[in-house]
Amino acid sequence: NGEPAAISIERVDYQATENTLLKSATDAPRTWKVSYTGATINCHFYMTVSNNKVTSVYDEWILTVGFTYSDASLTKTSTYGKLSFTATIYGDFASLSCWLKGTVTGTDNDITVTYSM
Repeated sequence: NGEPAAISIERVDYQATENTLLKSATDAPRTWKVSYTGATINCHFYMTVSNNKVTSVYDEWILTVGFTYSDASLTKTSTYGKLSFTATIYGDFASLSCWLKGTVTGTDNDITVTYSM
């Protein structure tokens, strides 16, 4: 819709591996904070990836300005974590179906992010 926005993927696990011999990057789970920051809609959630599969999604957060939100859901499959919700402009003038999705790349427990806001 023309608004400036920032999409971010932040690794937040920072596990100490000094005394652990890892065979590959997929031996250590990675936890990611997946975020969308815009002028009127902000949201994030966390997802953990181990052996290139999503093992958990949790702690969703949504903040809207000039909108209300409803029907928030956090979905997990083995290949992605997805936060979905409906944002409605005050006065019920219009509504948007919004989602933020982290998808496993299949390499080193990494993810990519897609969205619709």
